[in-house]
Amino acid sequence: MLESLESFIKNEEYRITLLKDKVHVLNYKSIIDINENNVLLRIDKDIIKIVGSDIKLLKLDKKELLISGK
Repeated sequence: MLESLESFIKNEEYRITLLKDKVHVLNYKSIIDINENNVLLRIDKDIIKIVGSDIKLLKLDKKELLISGK
């Protein structure tokens, strides 16, 4: 069991969670661009584009991002 817990804690895969008027991103590599209408993120070898309006960055950490908007 301890091995499973350790692999869960050290998991480096990205995760995107959609919440009401928010998007939570875990383990992103870098922010390419952010403005009031979209966010471009590098995740592993891919680029993710989040589109909306009135986008605001609520939380920024080395591996975690929380965005609000419509």
